[in-house]
Amino acid sequence: MTKSEIYYFLGKCLALGENEENDRKISGIISQKEVDWARFVALGSNHLVLPSVYLRFKRYGIQTIIPEELSEHLRMVYELNYNRNRAVLQQIDCINCLFASAGIVPIYLKGAGNLLDRLYEDEGERMMSDIDLLVSDDEFLRAANLLKGKGYEHAAPFYDDSQYFTKHYPRLHHPNEYAGIEVHRLPVETDLSSHFNYAVIKPETKWIDSAFPCLVLSDRHKVIQNFMHGFMANDVRLMHNVSYRNMVDLFLLSHRVDVYEVLAQQTKYAKKGLVYADQVHHSMGLSVKHISGLQSRFFIRRQDLFLSSNFLFRLSWLLTYLFTRFWSSYIKNAIGIFVSKQIRKSVFRSLSDPTWYKLHIQSWFITINQNFYLK
Repeated sequence: MTKSEIYYFLGKCLALGENEENDRKISGIISQKEVDWARFVALGSNHLVLPSVYLRFKRYGIQTIIPEELSEHLRMVYELNYNRNRAVLQQIDCINCLFASAGIVPIYLKGAGNLLDRLYEDEGERMMSDIDLLVSDDEFLRAANLLKGKGYEHAAPFYDDSQYFTKHYPRLHHPNEYAGIEVHRLPVETDLSSHFNYAVIKPETKWIDSAFPCLVLSDRHKVIQNFMHGFMANDVRLMHNVSYRNMVDLFLLSHRVDVYEVLAQQTKYAKKGLVYADQVHHSMGLSVKHISGLQSRFFIRRQDLFLSSNFLFRLSWLLTYLFTRFWSSYIKNAIGIFVSKQIRKSVFRSLSDPTWYKLHIQSWFITINQNFYLK
């Protein structure tokens, strides 16, 4: 199987049960032993969806026709993730208890929020690296300092007076806990936050029944954040790569709300939202509406080209990366030095901090490795 065939086969496996014709095709391909399982597992692992694959295979009888070794591997990955997520839920209880003592009620985002809201078939389905939670600007530093007082630490430097230039506090880790914590003051990138922020989200939040109070986004707002995080975020636009983990979340949310209707209401970003919905449906073998016409077809065609040609992908990535880094990060900040005292102070302080250089160079190497060696 080609890279493109493996990619779309994985998408159809994640949408098992939605389309009888696709389900039959999947069973036929597996029965004829046409699948390169090593590449399938590697791709599913990169996209953090192997537990989802396991649960779909188990529910729809695919477990009985795949190699026994593969079945055992998927089961092991699922069980490890299930046990980890159980520990993460206990960690969330501790966070809620800590914040309740200070009168802070966190709003959980993305995987943590979906897990608390029982979006998934099973507590072991969603793979998570961090616990993302949102608080108000007034609570932002207090929340981070409460966690630091309980032994959480962060590697990246942070200066309190630069609060309003950041999306979230540097990732906090505890030596005895499973997941890192990102305390957000914004749910999305700063350039998108004028349309989607704490003030917009708070009135529609849902209470979660737990020992200590906490909130999650409404289903409608979950769709919006999934789009902005999964399609509009800087790193996604840079890498031209939508994660299947985000696609699965949107797919499951589509069982609760009409994602096309929700995204069509996003005034400034409606067209891109509909393109994203089409791309998700196309990738998972579902019905594509093509509401946004040529733009939708362009993005899908571009995805197909990048899957079939590493050269085209890398060339496009390089051009986008150079523009994004040198314009959005460097040139804008250089201009900002002359027009904003806060930006000037932030830039000069970063340039005088040796840790900033270390972390900055590391991020360059990680990004280059991800795109030139792992693709």
